[in-house]
Amino acid sequence: MKQVLLIYGNPRQGKTYLMTELVECYSFHGVSVDHIYVDFTRTELPELYFEYLDSYIAPHYDCILSQSAYSMREFGRNFVTEWNSHLMTRVLELTAQYDNLAVEGYLLRHCLRELEMGLAVTAQVFPVHVVNQTYRVHGKPVSIEEVARLGRSEI
Repeated sequence: MKQVLLIYGNPRQGKTYLMTELVECYSFHGVSVDHIYVDFTRTELPELYFEYLDSYIAPHYDCILSQSAYSMREFGRNFVTEWNSHLMTRVLELTAQYDNLAVEGYLLRHCLRELEMGLAVTAQVFPVHVVNQTYRVHGKPVSIEEVARLGRSEI
């Protein structure tokens, strides 16, 4: 069965490092939610896009995009719903292409349960919480090697 790791946590905690290790050492395909977010904003919400968005993703989402009531009132659109749908579609597409997928990003924390449920039909899904370069699955500390073996052995 396919395996999807949802690697989430606050900025600068080690999410990208973990994904890079999984790609380089354990045959995972890796994708950054940040890249998906910037592309989504550029193409679907050009009024909210700016050249240096990739350096301001967390504050941009937290202070601008996540304000659903405001976006409904001012634009007649729910940007959060649109973003979550776009992210789900992209991750499902990647899951269809790869047996082992590592998806990392701060923005996963906002839609983690929705992604878990939506992906569970086609893959084993494991949320991995990263805090201060330590990894936790179901609250239990795990090593990079244990993260790579999720779904293949019990932790």
